[in-house]
Amino acid sequence: MRSSTVLCAVAAFRSRAEIVRQSFSGRAYKIRKISLSTSGFVPQPRPYMAARAMASADVAPPPLEGGQSMITVSANGTIEVE
Repeated sequence: MRSSTVLCAVAAFRSRAEIVRQSFSGRAYKIRKISLSTSGFVPQPRPYMAARAMASADVAPPPLEGGQSMITVSANGTIEVE
């Protein structure tokens, strides 16, 4: 899911770059610099649970629950209009 979110951010960047190119009546544009950043909650293992699991090999795994996570992707960059 994160890959498709990154692809959407890059597509949005290219779309805005094309709008800028058109507004300057340019022939084309080149991406000079682009920076992608992602953020989102990724659950971390709990140390006390890991210690308990190592103490007893026959412990049942913790139950997993479904849920939702919000992932944010930002694309910032510089273009050169030709």
